[in-house]
Amino acid sequence: MVRGITWAVVMFSSAAGIAQAGLVTFTSASAFDSAITSPTTFGFGSVAPSGSFTPFTTYNSNGVAFTPVGVTVVDVTSANYYVSPVYPADFIVNGTASSTPAGMLLTLLSPVTAIGFELGSLDGGAITAAFSTGDSAILDPSPTLGNVTFWGFTSTTPFSSVSLENSDLTPAVYVTSVTLAGAGSTTTPEPATAVLFGLGLITCAIFRRFGR
Repeated sequence: MVRGITWAVVMFSSAAGIAQAGLVTFTSASAFDSAITSPTTFGFGSVAPSGSFTPFTTYNSNGVAFTPVGVTVVDVTSANYYVSPVYPADFIVNGTASSTPAGMLLTLLSPVTAIGFELGSLDGGAITAAFSTGDSAILDPSPTLGNVTFWGFTSTTPFSSVSLENSDLTPAVYVTSVTLAGAGSTTTPEPATAVLFGLGLITCAIFRRFGR
């Protein structure tokens, strides 16, 4: 009896472990802030002249290198570059794309376990975030020209890069701010983690009951 129950527990534990995700996605800035430690947030102000943009093959800021994907440059652009609508802050965006997907790669000087963005696209196309850990997520739809939304992530494994790519017919990724942080140790565990903890308690109770 004990042997059968123990085998069932082991099998269920294995399945729960496979289901456990290393990447947690946030669309609420307040929820993200509650799940991280020691955040550093930066934007792109005072880089480009008002009403204009400055192109870079690589733009470096706060230990992050921004390089183009699918194009040759990234542009740091003033919020009022477009007559209408106007962005809420200066931003970085991939240069004019002639193919899809296109966007930018963020390479981190020091790996982190949490990152957040205020970002959007041109026409509301899907944006894919792909991490050096192999994890990925999709924001679909994304905000259209002049609008941004929050999109953040925590990871159980530190990552050293993340690409943001848009596969729309007019692919563009606009980013007005970036937050780098550590994932907090007091965050709510993933459901699979909670299941494993509960299974551990059940297993202990079974062995105490049968004395083996």
